Amino acid sequence: MSIQLPWLHPERAKALLDQLTRRILVIDGAMGTMVQSYRLDEHDYRGERFADGFDRQHEPDRDAKANPGADLKGNNDLLTLTRPDVIAAIHSAYLDAGADLVETNTFNATAVSQADYRLEHLVYELNRDGARLARAACDAAEAKTPEKPRFVIGVLGPTSRTASISPDVNDPGFRNTNFDELRATYREAAEGLVDGGADAIMVETIFDTLNAKAALYAIDELFEARGKLDGHAKKVGDLSTAQAELDTRIIAAEMRASDVIKNGEVRAARAVEEAEERAAQAIDDAQSRAAEQIENAAQRLERIVEKLKAA
Repeated sequence: MSIQLPWLHPERAKALLDQLTRRILVIDGAMGTMVQSYRLDEHDYRGERFADGFDRQHEPDRDAKANPGADLKGNNDLLTLTRPDVIAAIHSAYLDAGADLVETNTFNATAVSQADYRLEHLVYELNRDGARLARAACDAAEAKTPEKPRFVIGVLGPTSRTASISPDVNDPGFRNTNFDELRATYREAAEGLVDGGADAIMVETIFDTLNAKAALYAIDELFEARGKLDGHAKKVGDLSTAQAELDTRIIAAEMRASDVIKNGEVRAARAVEEAEERAAQAIDDAQSRAAEQIENAAQRLERIVEKLKAA
């Protein structure tokens, strides 16, 4: 029986699901350490297009002497454009070692992270070309062993900023990014990954759940805009129904969080009240004991006085 799948490339999605039911799939390893093994220098990271430390295609009239660019060494995502041979070789090495799933070189390919190099305009291009490189490597490996399909995992990294934690210990309320900013850059990155041929999108290395929520929300927006919802959304109805369910889950979560906070406040108030009652009782008990001791002392003193008079 044929299965109608709602994804952009149903045949690859079906192949991935079929493989997952049959065996454990192996994902590749770290990209950064592999890049380090090539001992690349600033020239490698810049290439011709970024030879002056900025994107000459984006700013053709910029004076490199009066307005020099930034150091680009360390921006591994940029190697997708300047040294695609290196990135392709790393993908191939992992595939030759037995990897079934290959991650795109897009861990920092968001506007937030690329802003450190003043290259935030490259987000879509980095993600699209990163997915294309991984796709080409997987297709080449699969051509050698058709019985073992390979898949591209489009990576959305955590960014270099956090939406729920202040970077300034002296100002806990300060934020250097927000949900909408993260949602927008994740949406742009996800667009590139999908257009480049990613089979799945992975939100990885999460240290802030609000960042992760922005990424997941952006993915939902992208799928909704393209009319390609996941299987669950198809089962429950149209796009508006899926969005309504998402909103309902969010509201329910917020209500549960509110209840937790209220319950905590109630328990705290009760604890304070009980502590005050215990303190008041302790004071009453102490006062009663003190009064009793004073009364006993007075009686003893009275008896002593009577004895003295009798003598």
